[in-house]
Amino acid sequence: MIIYDAYLWRIGKLTVGKNSSRIAFFILFFGRLYNEFMIRTFSNAVETVFQVIAFYYFLKVKNRFDKNIVLLTFLLTLSFMIRNTSPIGWPSLILIKIINDRSWLPFICAFSLVFIPTAFISVALDSYLYGDFPVITSLNFMRVNVSEGLSKYFGSDPFYFYIVEAIPFFFTVALPAVIAGYYIYLRDKLTISKD
Repeated sequence: MIIYDAYLWRIGKLTVGKNSSRIAFFILFFGRLYNEFMIRTFSNAVETVFQVIAFYYFLKVKNRFDKNIVLLTFLLTLSFMIRNTSPIGWPSLILIKIINDRSWLPFICAFSLVFIPTAFISVALDSYLYGDFPVITSLNFMRVNVSEGLSKYFGSDPFYFYIVEAIPFFFTVALPAVIAGYYIYLRDKLTISKD
């Protein structure tokens, strides 16, 4: 979790500055999500740690093939191989980066030189340790949860669950500050875009 915290701090300094990052860390360290779930289920949160570190390197990717894009691709690939739903937001972020920075060539290189070998090694290692070939986590996930219907045992929530229950549950007393911060952020962004 220390690595996660360190990279979250770096992301905060890059995006919102040092003072805002201090407030965010105060909320994080005293927040229910962090103290009840993240620390106790760290083995289930490895892909989350990879995502946070990957986002830091995503912010530093420019129009060249360098260590930032290599680490971004490697961490996203590992995260995807661990849990196939982890890259849900990444295709749009990467597409925006490719369009804005014209960095399609570095991403093609990263796909060829980092993603394919990392995915191959992951499948080979999983297959060897599982004793069957090929073991592809994403296909196994689809087979068990969709084809065999195992996901029905976990239940589902209504569309408003996160707004009405989850967000207040996780932020508790910090909820008014979170709402105010979100409002101020949106107001400032809209004001900047109008100018």
